[in-house]
Amino acid sequence: MTARPDPRVGSDLGPYRIESVIGRGGMGVVYLTTDTRLGRRVALKVLTADLADDESFRARFLRESHLAASIDHPNIIPVYEAGEIEGTYYLAMRYVEGTD
Repeated sequence: MTARPDPRVGSDLGPYRIESVIGRGGMGVVYLTTDTRLGRRVALKVLTADLADDESFRARFLRESHLAASIDHPNIIPVYEAGEIEGTYYLAMRYVEGTD
């Protein structure tokens, strides 16, 4: 059985052009994207709709994402930004090629 293609691939989420799926987990999907403002590749984690609908989870996600973005350490992937675009909650971080 083949997986259905992700409908977000090939579309834009704000300034992010979604190129492919690079991971899936309990919180959502991680996409390889291009930040069209800066022309750089970005890993974009998008929350699942059910988690995004949970107000307390949404608040926690945004709070923790902003805290993660304030960390500057060579062993931690930098978070560029986190927020909401058109009802979709996301976390944009440096894309590092390889396996997780």
